[in-house]
Amino acid sequence: MSGLDTLAEQGLDLQLLETSSKAELIEWHPASGSKPDADATVLVWIMAPAASTPPGWAAGFWDGEDWRLAESGGLVDGTVTHWAMPEGPAA
Repeated sequence: MSGLDTLAEQGLDLQLLETSSKAELIEWHPASGSKPDADATVLVWIMAPAASTPPGWAAGFWDGEDWRLAESGGLVDGTVTHWAMPEGPAA
């Protein structure tokens, strides 16, 4: 079963996708293990420091020592638990 088959089985209406659209499965990597190349922009999954704030994702990068947010270059406020490098429609 392909990734699109799985999404369709879970309710995605594939006919609504434009012919030029692309659905991509994203592989999340544990941040405690491997890291992306320094300064490569990736998606990061962030656990916020406050338990009342839900986890979420942002664009960020690993500078060789710390996780930083792509839009500001500032340090991530929370713990990056996973990262992913989507290929996007150009791949």
